[in-house]
Amino acid sequence: MDKSFILYTDIGPSILELKDAEVGRLTKAIYRYVMTGELTELKGSVKICFNMIRSHLDRDKAKYLEICQKRAEAGRKGGLSSGKSRKEANAEDRSATEAENENENKNKNLYENRNENENKNGNAFSHPEPSVLQAKYPNAFLSRQDILTLMKEFPKDYEKRIARLNRFIIDNDFPCEDPVNTIRIWATQEACREKGQRDRNKDWGRLGM
Repeated sequence: MDKSFILYTDIGPSILELKDAEVGRLTKAIYRYVMTGELTELKGSVKICFNMIRSHLDRDKAKYLEICQKRAEAGRKGGLSSGKSRKEANAEDRSATEAENENENKNKNLYENRNENENKNGNAFSHPEPSVLQAKYPNAFLSRQDILTLMKEFPKDYEKRIARLNRFIIDNDFPCEDPVNTIRIWATQEACREKGQRDRNKDWGRLGM
């Protein structure tokens, strides 16, 4: 049963010509038809008005059913597409995870081989396992790859730089979105200050100070 229907004003002039009792019969006939599909036996002008209104009602119902069907079809296709997208996304996530694990294993092997070679060669700089530094400086939020990168770029004092970042975050309650780049910036600033100091010392030396 339909919950609503539309009456169009183009039929208004014909309805206004009807007597009140005829309008009452017409109204009942319309509601009976919309609610149950039953056709009321009518005569004369009332029947003419009803047939005009009925054609509008049938047309509107067919249009409504067509829209519902299209929406249902679109929803079905959307559900299939969404399911396919989720399946593809899950496959991509698995591939990304597998690639990350493979890369981490390569880095771990590289780290272990490097440490083994350093120990064989008597190298004084034997690096700890990155997980040890992660546990020691948890507020720095450095990944294993981050720590390996810092070990490579700052082999002599990477832990001091990690400790500085860890303390900075604790003291300022300030999350660091790119910890490795922050350490690089600090290193560049330190290098500039040291260069400036060396240049000043040279100037003082030339002046005999």
